[in-house]
Amino acid sequence: MSIFNQSTPLEKTIRISFLLTILLHLLAAYFSEGHHKLDEYGGVFAYTGHGLGLWDTSYLNPGEYPAQIRPWIQPLIYMIPISPYTLLGGKNPFIINTLMRMISSLFALISLWQLIKNLDFFTNDKTKQRFILLGLTLFWFFPYFHARATAENMGMSFFILALCLVLKQRYLLLAGLFLAISFFMRFQMVVMIGSLVLWLFFVKKQNVLKLILGGLFGSCLMVALDSYFYGEFSFTPWNYWKFNIIEGVASSIGEDPWYFYFKKIFLKGIPPLSIFIFISTFWFWIKKPKNIITWLMIPFFIIHCLIGHKELRFLYPLSIFLPYIFAEWYMSLTEFKIPLLKTVLILNFILLPIASLKPAFSAIGLYHFLWDQKISEVRVLGDFPKPLTMYLRNQSLRINQIENVNNLNDWVFSNKYHYFQKIKETKKCQLEYLSYPEWLISLMPKKYRRRSKVFSLFYCSPSLSQ
Repeated sequence: MSIFNQSTPLEKTIRISFLLTILLHLLAAYFSEGHHKLDEYGGVFAYTGHGLGLWDTSYLNPGEYPAQIRPWIQPLIYMIPISPYTLLGGKNPFIINTLMRMISSLFALISLWQLIKNLDFFTNDKTKQRFILLGLTLFWFFPYFHARATAENMGMSFFILALCLVLKQRYLLLAGLFLAISFFMRFQMVVMIGSLVLWLFFVKKQNVLKLILGGLFGSCLMVALDSYFYGEFSFTPWNYWKFNIIEGVASSIGEDPWYFYFKKIFLKGIPPLSIFIFISTFWFWIKKPKNIITWLMIPFFIIHCLIGHKELRFLYPLSIFLPYIFAEWYMSLTEFKIPLLKTVLILNFILLPIASLKPAFSAIGLYHFLWDQKISEVRVLGDFPKPLTMYLRNQSLRINQIENVNNLNDWVFSNKYHYFQKIKETKKCQLEYLSYPEWLISLMPKKYRRRSKVFSLFYCSPSLSQ
């Protein structure tokens, strides 16, 4: 029986927690401005803007674009609803970027809702269902991650939509189409897609022909779409493999040891929460080897450990399974359950608003100011962050390096606290932008304060000293 047909406390929990996660996702989509990694900026935002006619191909990656390794399906999903804004003359990149985050969050929320509707497939235990539900809706970095216009996020959203259809054994052709979209958004999803097909065939003994046919049809659509936008026949999966593996471009970026992810998950997952993630995940894999989640996670994790170039974001798709894994492990415990739960809840609800409300890119406020003030030239004391041209008016900014405070005129930028102090002491300069409130900076220990990156922008003129 569906959990939505029952008048139980679970139904109230679903309504309250999902409404709360909608609010959190909206807040994260609005406040987590900028990009988490440059791939979000140059790989998705750039192509979306180019497709909308905001900038030409010279602003796309000079190596990737000619190699045609980027599929167009994800930019197209953003382009369609954003196009009315640009057709009416809108060119503000911050508005476009915000709309992209809103769209990403919407797809993530739809996939979360479908998972919640299928909780009874994973477990009939109502207590476990409530644990899973709270984890899916209120896990501390989900709103932030779901707001990201990344291939990992959107690719997983479409995979979850396909998975839910597969679990219901309904619309398998459509499920195959969603799997094809997931693959073309993030090619590494082929590992998880393959694991799903093998689990259906060997464990569930189900016919996968319709799923495969839907996938083939979807793949043909994706190839046609990429060929249209690139202006010639283009098979982006092969282009990606040739560019990154055969030609070794991915390895040239940097390689990491196989244990890289263990270290990163431990640190970035926030101990002791990360410790609980490790313990519960390995416990689950050992105790439930035939479970679909085990089949989906283990090959994906091992393959990524073997790939030379590693980034923690590559494993983000696995995080959607953590609430279920934690619920199973927690319910199996006989001791320390209450202290453990209190620790998890306290840390989670401290981190949740922090992750949801902070900008994804620390310098995004600076670019906002440059755009709003129509600034085209700055003098720089120290180092200016790598100019992100798509956040600039006319995609250009003249940067003039200066060596000391004796040559301060017009707009002056600094990236260090001690430079900020020196310029502030100059009477002819007025502070216009500061990346952090001064009271917050003053609370930092002096030895850290001097080394910290503090972006400041002053307007300097002899008339101000009079």
